[in-house]
Amino acid sequence: MARKAIRDSQKNKQNEDHIQKAFHHLSLACNKDGQMSQAFSLRGQCYNQMGDFQRALFDFSIAIRIAREKDEDPKTLSEYYNYAGVQHYELGQLEEALNHYNLAVNNYQQDGQYFYNRALVKSRLDKVEEAIQDYKKAIDLLGTSEQDSRYQAFFNRGICFRRIGNLERSIDDFKEAIKMRNDKPSAHNNLGLSYFENEEFEEALIHYGKAIGIEPSSVHYNNRGLAYYHFDKLEEAKQDFDLAIEKDPNDPTIYFNRGNVFLNWKPEQQFDLAHQDYDTAISIDPNNAKLWHSKGLAFQGKAELVYKRSERQDLHLIDLAIEMYQKALSIQ
Repeated sequence: MARKAIRDSQKNKQNEDHIQKAFHHLSLACNKDGQMSQAFSLRGQCYNQMGDFQRALFDFSIAIRIAREKDEDPKTLSEYYNYAGVQHYELGQLEEALNHYNLAVNNYQQDGQYFYNRALVKSRLDKVEEAIQDYKKAIDLLGTSEQDSRYQAFFNRGICFRRIGNLERSIDDFKEAIKMRNDKPSAHNNLGLSYFENEEFEEALIHYGKAIGIEPSSVHYNNRGLAYYHFDKLEEAKQDFDLAIEKDPNDPTIYFNRGNVFLNWKPEQQFDLAHQDYDTAISIDPNNAKLWHSKGLAFQGKAELVYKRSERQDLHLIDLAIEMYQKALSIQ
């Protein structure tokens, strides 16, 4: 393990040295001849690799200007527009990124990566239907040698289809993604999510299980716990939520979910345990109305249980339930 870490460290250092040397020579070229678009583009790529997106954008902007002035071929100009779009995207400037990806696509329509990049931006700008069309174009254009990009296009389009409620198409896309990369836990997890939303809980359980087998994360255990909960398999749900909390004790959603399990426990509801989990969730996220409302349900449920057993009202519990509901309403 230590030897591998040393080798990785040495490899990273060598890569950094190569980038620095390339950057030095490209800077000399840019300074010597300020009319070489390729030199500015290559230096921009070095800046990109170094994480300096603002300087990279500056160099790609110069490359674009030179290429336009020299009337360079549309394919080269599109490449520069695409690179500029990537920098805007990394800087969080989504509208500017979209403008540059539009220019890239308009100048050269045979590169699937340009459509893929534009789809990413459109998805983040909530132009989901348009993003789906761009992912389709990307999938059609990306070749078999670009399997990672094709996988990501199917994966992202699956998410887009789920966002617009087209769960069958979403499921189909995640299946295609899994055919290409069966080792990706996120693909199995997202296929599980689409099955879950389509109320196909058994299929959801299968793919959450596969995601856990690859990466036993809190997210995957929590998702499978929810599927068990909707299957009314409360013991299995509790076990998964226990494991999720072990992995991430600071996620209020998991405590909320386990609290709901206790609130619906059979043969008898576990109100005190439900309260403990809701209280923990509230301590992490005190402005979540849903958590306070659930505490109100727990107080109300316990008051009803007391009444069934003794045929008398526990006004204190009823008052507490009302207080929780009022708190939830005040947050909403």
